[in-house]
Amino acid sequence: MRVTEFLPQETELKLLGARLLTAAEYEACRKLIPISFDVSLWLKDAGERKGEAAYVYTNNTANLSGMNTDYSLGIRPALEYDPEGSALKDGYRVEINGKMFTVVKQGVLLSDEIIGWGPYRIDKFASDCSDYEASDIKKTIDEWFLKEIAGGAS
Repeated sequence: MRVTEFLPQETELKLLGARLLTAAEYEACRKLIPISFDVSLWLKDAGERKGEAAYVYTNNTANLSGMNTDYSLGIRPALEYDPEGSALKDGYRVEINGKMFTVVKQGVLLSDEIIGWGPYRIDKFASDCSDYEASDIKKTIDEWFLKEIAGGAS
């Protein structure tokens, strides 16, 4: 997929998929992330409390204890890409299909925009309610990736 790196320069980038940032990734890169939201956001990790998921407060700090997974929080996707041969560096800004991303680490771009709101898992009593792979959030992000990124390729 062709992407535009700023200052405008096109480059080839092999996109591998989309997901949420992990808590460790978020903490490592939070100073690079453009703050343009006034909502809490889900992270990929299970919370420290059973059945809850980690999230980011509106003040830009991660809460690893967790939040009930049936609460509706913001969804801010990260794209994974193959860093092999890429000149992208942490903090670089990238445009893909008219959407802006920040390189938060080699192989990971974070969307500037929140793609919606939703529960991590609607059934907070499910045994795997805080497992990202089984989550409703993963389904939402996968659908967004297929429609807005992979399907919007030019």
